[in-house]
Amino acid sequence: MSTIWSGLRCKCNSEKHRGDVLYHTKHWRKRVLVSFFLMALLAGPGAMGLTASFEVSTGGEARHFSAAARDVQGVLYISLAELLAGVGGDCRVLPARVQMEYGMRTVLVGLNSVGVNTSQQSFDLSHPVVLVEGKAWMAKDDVPPFFERAFVLEVSEQQKQLPTPVAAQGNGRVVVQELPLTEEWVAPAPESPTPAEPLTAEPVSVAPTSPAQGGAPTPAAILRKHIERVVIDPGHGGNDLGTVGAGGLAEKTLSLSVAKRLAAHLKETTPLKLFMTRDEDSDLTVRERVAFANRQQGDLLISLHAGASFSSHAHGVAVFSPMGKDKLGTRAQRLAEGLAVGLGEATESSVQGVRVVPLRLQEGLGMPCVLVEVGYLTNTAEEALLQTEAYQERLVQGIVKGITQVLQDEEEL
Repeated sequence: MSTIWSGLRCKCNSEKHRGDVLYHTKHWRKRVLVSFFLMALLAGPGAMGLTASFEVSTGGEARHFSAAARDVQGVLYISLAELLAGVGGDCRVLPARVQMEYGMRTVLVGLNSVGVNTSQQSFDLSHPVVLVEGKAWMAKDDVPPFFERAFVLEVSEQQKQLPTPVAAQGNGRVVVQELPLTEEWVAPAPESPTPAEPLTAEPVSVAPTSPAQGGAPTPAAILRKHIERVVIDPGHGGNDLGTVGAGGLAEKTLSLSVAKRLAAHLKETTPLKLFMTRDEDSDLTVRERVAFANRQQGDLLISLHAGASFSSHAHGVAVFSPMGKDKLGTRAQRLAEGLAVGLGEATESSVQGVRVVPLRLQEGLGMPCVLVEVGYLTNTAEEALLQTEAYQERLVQGIVKGITQVLQDEEEL
């Protein structure tokens, strides 16, 4: 390199020296370009500008767009900003979460979390949303179901092959070949961790069910006349933080704390048999939670979460019940109404009533499911309140009061 720079600095009028300078400069540029190419090649697929093509259907018309793609630990991820731009929406990365808007809908997804929160429902993705180089990315397999549930948009992938740069030599040149998408890009099936042991002294003997069917016994075997077995599901856990408040309180921590208090209180005051999907900070997919609950042949599943909103003033308790006019849906709505009343009386907080929405937990579940949001972590004052043992006890008292009232009502039927 010293020869190159000395050639560049020399001031000589001879044609020979001009030619030497030009020769060294051209070859120096070639070396730099080849070096940059090899560095990018060695950096892997995530750094080579891969794209995936999608189609969105709105108003009976189809529109095509492309979005950047990259490999994240063996899973193909798509840029959320480019996905939202492709459908005509907007995406912003905020501290600990991502805000997405389309039309009149606003959606929140936690970073490194699978939890999705909208004004009408909450559901989980198969893979966490991740932050890479300051941008938010979503797993390709999660894109179609996410847009359908969050924005009621039909988004489908149109390109089954992505250009994977491969170095090959030919005639002394480096050639970039396009290869079809191979199985190394397909997200591996998650390993099923051992579900948390149920919090009951009595062993439960249930014949194993097929995971392909969600582990769901027939509803006829579950719907007993009276509630006897309750499954408590603390939301999120492990790498899935859920919503994180400004004060640092994570939804996964809050839901587990309230769940443990609820299990202990119900065990002391009722004859119910109690089970928890997790009793520690562990990862569980929705499918694993459903399968565990079905194995326990529960009569009710209560899923505990926290709320999130773009308004820092939003506060209070919300109870969600699944849609449906069948026996499961009817019992779930009756239970949700009882919980809403009990929580309102015990906490003296704003109760936003019962919201009937599609709940992913209810899919394949052989029992009624009710989801409770105990407060808003996006509200600084309420986050501080939710951290106190005293307020968590009031929340538990409200849930217990609601369940007890429903049990009394069913005894009279």
